[in-house]
Amino acid sequence: MVKRIFTLLTVSLLFGKIMMAQAWQQTPGGIKASVGGVDITFQFYASSTVRIIKHPAGNSFDKKSLSVIRNPQNVVVKTNESGDFLSVKSQNILVVLNLKTGEVSFSDKAGKLLLGETGSSFSPFNDIGNATYSVKQSFTLDKDEAIYGLGILQNGKMSQRNQEVRMVQNNTWDFVTFFQSVK
Repeated sequence: MVKRIFTLLTVSLLFGKIMMAQAWQQTPGGIKASVGGVDITFQFYASSTVRIIKHPAGNSFDKKSLSVIRNPQNVVVKTNESGDFLSVKSQNILVVLNLKTGEVSFSDKAGKLLLGETGSSFSPFNDIGNATYSVKQSFTLDKDEAIYGLGILQNGKMSQRNQEVRMVQNNTWDFVTFFQSVK
């Protein structure tokens, strides 16, 4: 009886360890992970171009874009999991995923931080009878970094730094979800 219980306990612990190790998986030219109820996909389009897609877990969708017309490439990447961090490195860029928070950071091949996420969230809401999400994403900025872009905004500001902008299309505000930071 004791031997049977010991065997069941050992199998349970091994199964639990295997399930914990399956928090992410490598795909051709990227990775897929699930962190805190959010599915995260890294898609490499070139050794210096990576697209990160996040969405609530269990909500599959076909990501269509008017601006991204190239298909992901089978870029050679090296992965390394160390503690709570998963590093995915191509020839020219290093992308690190925090496996506890889901935050993503980007560094050049020398390891210099280019951009660091400081949080993201999906809050469900009803948009005139359609179930959808309000999405929030934050990034760390350098002390004097300006943020340009986002489309046509009628707020009289060139730099959108320190501005809170609700990105909802209307007849005087036209959003394009590209931005450029200038240090």
